[in-house]
Amino acid sequence: MSSSKAISNPTPSGIVTIDNNERVIPATRRADGTVRKERRVRPGFVPQEDVARYKNPWVEETKPPPPPKPQLPKTKTQIKNEKRKLKKKEERN
Repeated sequence: MSSSKAISNPTPSGIVTIDNNERVIPATRRADGTVRKERRVRPGFVPQEDVARYKNPWVEETKPPPPPKPQLPKTKTQIKNEKRKLKKKEERN
């Protein structure tokens, strides 16, 4: 296609805008070393990855906060490992 000189930041889908306002998917290298060609994107095309998902502000405000996770009691092994970590820390100092 065209040699891209000035490239803008890529969109979430990887599409970049080059110097003449043309949108392309840049050339990439495959795992086996071959190169994929640069592909043009038609004007006005917006891939699904770039479409912002609608969030109703009123619904977001009225959602209750998530409940806190319950604290489970520590097992014998967890207590033993904590003591071990403390002992190592003291030995280093």
